[in-house]
Amino acid sequence: MKHKFALYYFPIFLLWTASSASLFAQQRSEVPVGDASGIITIDIAGALESKEVVDMTDYFSSIEYVPLGEGQLWIPEATTCNIFYADKENYYLTFGSRKNRGCFKFTKDGKYVTSFIDKGTWTHEFYSVDDIAACKENGNIALCDDNKVVIFTSDGKWVTTLFVYHLLGESGCVKDIHFTGADKVRFLWYQESTGRVSAISMDLKGNVLHREFLVQGNEKRFPYSQISEFGGELKYFSQQCDTVYAVDENFRILGAKYFLDFGEYKKGKVLSGYKYKNIRLLVNRDIMESDNFIILEILFPAYSNEGIEQHRIIDKILYDKRNQKSLLLRYYNSLNLKAEGFNNNLDGGAPFLPSHMIGNRMYQFIDAAKFIDLAGKCRSEKMKVVASGLKPTSNPVMVVAKLK
Repeated sequence: MKHKFALYYFPIFLLWTASSASLFAQQRSEVPVGDASGIITIDIAGALESKEVVDMTDYFSSIEYVPLGEGQLWIPEATTCNIFYADKENYYLTFGSRKNRGCFKFTKDGKYVTSFIDKGTWTHEFYSVDDIAACKENGNIALCDDNKVVIFTSDGKWVTTLFVYHLLGESGCVKDIHFTGADKVRFLWYQESTGRVSAISMDLKGNVLHREFLVQGNEKRFPYSQISEFGGELKYFSQQCDTVYAVDENFRILGAKYFLDFGEYKKGKVLSGYKYKNIRLLVNRDIMESDNFIILEILFPAYSNEGIEQHRIIDKILYDKRNQKSLLLRYYNSLNLKAEGFNNNLDGGAPFLPSHMIGNRMYQFIDAAKFIDLAGKCRSEKMKVVASGLKPTSNPVMVVAKLK
């Protein structure tokens, strides 16, 4: 299972001191970029200008389309859907809408099972759900609600509640949560009044096992930062630098892992009529990584000739570990639309643009009305069968692609 170390719909605000920034700069200058150093160079500039179509058959073995909870739970739109865990029989999702905040359990064929949320302020209740994680050892679910952490079993039974505010004796809120074993959790404790951020390890009895201050307080800058994981290795990345670093469990830097080469676009370059500059790694999603590739999101502010920012473009960049190529997951295809994602040559369906990854599967959510339209334009019999049972007002469809 791939752990999530960031909020699904909101970036983590990690406050880094000037000394931390200088440490990152020092690491970047001391470690040469290249295969000999073990650092992967991702050619963002080259990917932007690439026109190569990325076929699904190069990376995936199958694709399925799962309509979600028709008639049992209303899901407002696909962009609110977020899958964070999957076992052999069920999917676990969250939704960003205020009406349906919480954890929701679905069977593999999309039938709604149960939800883990009760509005209120008691031990097992929530005012809001700020983050969520699952334990790979026993499937337990941890949900953050401001200054407390509530643990449920995978069947929705309450296990325990950690009232962090009382346990630490100080005000603050939990901004990031994940399990580090069946009986321990680690989270970021953010104290807005002082500007301090710390990483805290705690057992389920409420004992503080370790506390590491990431920011001492009173800093003026609030850069977006995140932690991601693949193969048991944690990685830190930020909008403030062009390098992804490996870190230990206490967020101490171990070394550089990926260097993002923005080329001429870093200062400004015209492409397709727009001037791209100040491009950077976008950190409202985890890096999606497999044995064969890395997928990350890049933010491109687009400027007019007068230098005025007109809009922002978010693109997914794929780096193929096998041939060291960097490619843009955007292209023109047989559907006569400007598509984003992999060319679906598995079943002739719509392009696949993954938003989440768990284990050896990647996921995309498509609104029912759009899915029906795409099914009518493509050759996929699977899509046409699913679309025949949908209405434009139906819940979104979850697309599940299995990696080779």
